[in-house]
Amino acid sequence: MTGCTSIFFLLTRTDKIILIACLFASLASFGVRNWLQQEGTDAVVEVNGRLYARVSLLQPDRIRVTGMQGEVCIQVEDGALRVVSSTCRNKICMQRGWIRHAGDMIVCAPNRVIIRILPTSGHPFDMITG
Repeated sequence: MTGCTSIFFLLTRTDKIILIACLFASLASFGVRNWLQQEGTDAVVEVNGRLYARVSLLQPDRIRVTGMQGEVCIQVEDGALRVVSSTCRNKICMQRGWIRHAGDMIVCAPNRVIIRILPTSGHPFDMITG
């Protein structure tokens, strides 16, 4: 017997039921989160903690932001946005890809640029804090 197989046989029937219920609840929570999450129509761009711009996601646009280490280029298209270029070293902000739901963010820490999608209702709380 291998290590994984022997562990499975050590679990009681109740342990297996609890394990399956937890896995199901975890997967269901992701589905509910995506189902409840609303798409935003506006985004804010902050540089070094200060508001730089408020951007409509309904109009295609390219925005160039100068951060602490250089330029960050943001593309807006089809109700979503993404970072297409950045002068930061690891390019994690570019790897985030397209964002479109209220509360989604892209952060370029070296440039101190934060891009956040705003909720359409203007409600100050997200679905987590309620």
